[in-house]
Amino acid sequence: MTTPAQRVPGLRGVRESHAPHLLLSQFRTAAASPPPSGDVTKGLTAWGMLGNTTYGDCGPAATEHGRMAEALVSVTGGAPTYEAGFVPPTTAGTESLYFAYGRAMGEHGTQPDQGVTNATWLHYIFGQRVIEWYGELRPSDQDEMRTAMLACCGVLVAVELTSNAETQFADGEPWTITGGKQPTPTLGHDILWVAYGPTGDTFVTWGALQKAAVDWDAACITDAWAFGTQQDAERAGYDFPAIVAAINAAGGSVVQ
Repeated sequence: MTTPAQRVPGLRGVRESHAPHLLLSQFRTAAASPPPSGDVTKGLTAWGMLGNTTYGDCGPAATEHGRMAEALVSVTGGAPTYEAGFVPPTTAGTESLYFAYGRAMGEHGTQPDQGVTNATWLHYIFGQRVIEWYGELRPSDQDEMRTAMLACCGVLVAVELTSNAETQFADGEPWTITGGKQPTPTLGHDILWVAYGPTGDTFVTWGALQKAAVDWDAACITDAWAFGTQQDAERAGYDFPAIVAAINAAGGSVVQ
């Protein structure tokens, strides 16, 4: 099958990480009770690669896509309208932030490209005031995952792709666990979860929307994170001051 120009897989670059001190279930102030389906894309299908064709900046691209979803007001004829004052992310800006993170992590060169761990990446952009908070979710807790996704206009998830994932993406097919295909630890990738329903979920990756079957999620997601503004945290039912205090007290410690 010919690969459409708008669905060309990019690079990967994420390593599994966890921050037990920031597990969001311990900060809940209200029960998680999401509706049976949800979608925060408002019809936007073209999200931009943001450098992920050249560099392994899938984590930075995914969080920038999250900021886009947060500010998105409407989509008309494929063109997005954002909240007043929002400056959409650019490839150059996303790459610059990614390189700065790498240098802060002790990587060498002016353009280090060793991917990210989500715990250290989110702590870095928290320190840069790109986001106001972040915390880890349990992928197995679907109610909390869905509540956070709707409240924060997306959830950052790290996955281990199957060996045929890029082909499925290029051909516009959902990601599935079929034919004995299993997650591959060396194919770590960050994506933004933006919709869910009875038959599966939808993610933003490599600038486009990608569907995945329910069994794929359970097999391939390794860690998941909510992030955003104070209002997002409060909508999701979390104690925002307590989360920020925990972030600051830990100073970015991480279990990899």
